[in-house]
Amino acid sequence: MKKDVSMKKILFAATVVIVAGAIVGIAITNNANTENDISIAQQEPAAGESETMTQENPIQEMTVEEGVYELRIKDHIFTPDELRVPAGEKFKIVVYNDDPTPEEFESDDFRREKIIAGNSKATINVGPLEPGKYHFFGEFNLDKANGYLYAE
Repeated sequence: MKKDVSMKKILFAATVVIVAGAIVGIAITNNANTENDISIAQQEPAAGESETMTQENPIQEMTVEEGVYELRIKDHIFTPDELRVPAGEKFKIVVYNDDPTPEEFESDDFRREKIIAGNSKATINVGPLEPGKYHFFGEFNLDKANGYLYAE
């Protein structure tokens, strides 16, 4: 019996070390511009509302600057929940997480995922994309955090 308890403690400690190593490895890739951009966002304070992100403009067609689009996460909901981007061109999505809890921005359609700490932001490099409709979602809040990107 005593031997089983010791083995369980050893296995638990090994699991903790493996998970911690994986988190550090993901964090190191934070600024990678790879085909599958998987990383943990650096903690940066979320900026104020931009001119292109208003309640009157739920679908964002304008960029904050050339090739840069913004999304906000508030109460586990993306605003806007639809983005229109040019097909065939590379672009960036800056995601501001205004919630105190982390969220994972993810899209199986355009193969991106990034964990964004609470009250911070992350930049996600995307494209070029073929014309079409692409789903994105918040992995930690699948029931609420959903949106679509339209490449036109």
